[in-house]
Amino acid sequence: MATGGGKTKVMSLVLAWSYFHKLYEPESRLARNFLIIAPNIIVLDRIYKDFAGFKIFNEDPVLPVNGYQGRNWQDDFQLTLHKQDEVHSSQSVGNIFLTNIQRVYADRDVPPSVDDENTMDYFLGKRPTGGTTDSKIDLGAIVRDVDELMIINDEAHHFGE
Repeated sequence: MATGGGKTKVMSLVLAWSYFHKLYEPESRLARNFLIIAPNIIVLDRIYKDFAGFKIFNEDPVLPVNGYQGRNWQDDFQLTLHKQDEVHSSQSVGNIFLTNIQRVYADRDVPPSVDDENTMDYFLGKRPTGGTTDSKIDLGAIVRDVDELMIINDEAHHFGE
């Protein structure tokens, strides 16, 4: 989807659908834990702003009111938002882990090559990474131990291999 096309809204709808489907449907193969990958720090901060306090779920609204179809939708929607290094103790379900794509690639130190599609790093040297990859917490180790996990990649065309 293009910028401004509503990707964050779609992410919130998919996330809520998956959460409730897994909660209410006994045979559901969906998840109640989510890893949202942003393409950069600017988008990460924007997504965090929308998801903080679950504003996006309540203001649009995404969640049905309690009592609709005999269920307590808003009371049952129990999630904890974790951003980058601000990972709180996570419960087995109900986690949203928010990070940027550079953290996903952080442990892959592949030297630039003249055969790369973009040869700028090869000729000019690797760009400094700064705060996008510096990490106090190994988010990968945390999410690997989560039984049910849906990965939502904002701007997935950045993800290769």
